[in-house]
Amino acid sequence: MQTWATRYKNQSGFTLVELVITATFVAAAGLAIVSLFITIGKLSTQSRNLSIVTAIAEQKLETYRNAPFTAIPLGTPAENFTSSLPANLGTPKSAVANVTTVQSDLDKVEVVITWFEGTKQKQIRMSTLVAKTGINR
Repeated sequence: MQTWATRYKNQSGFTLVELVITATFVAAAGLAIVSLFITIGKLSTQSRNLSIVTAIAEQKLETYRNAPFTAIPLGTPAENFTSSLPANLGTPKSAVANVTTVQSDLDKVEVVITWFEGTKQKQIRMSTLVAKTGINR
């Protein structure tokens, strides 16, 4: 005849300790997955913002490249085009084009776009040289 103690030892199942350890492991894995998704979201936003400002800077440089040499305004800044930046970029944000004379028939155009992602300031700088004679002229 079995006693209560031997019958209890023969039963299979999960103990409370095993359940607590399993719940802790599942919770930790869940937090890691949530953290991963948050990081992926932030990186996606950063990548999108960088692509947008790069395209805007390239477009502004192309505008200056295609303009007649005498129509390019000199100055720092020669043009402020902050209003053309998308609203979803972090504020404060700014976009300026600086034009300086390198030689009498050569200007340097530099586009500088600045924005914030969270508390970090981001900036992109692109420049080109524009000659009086132009390309293929």
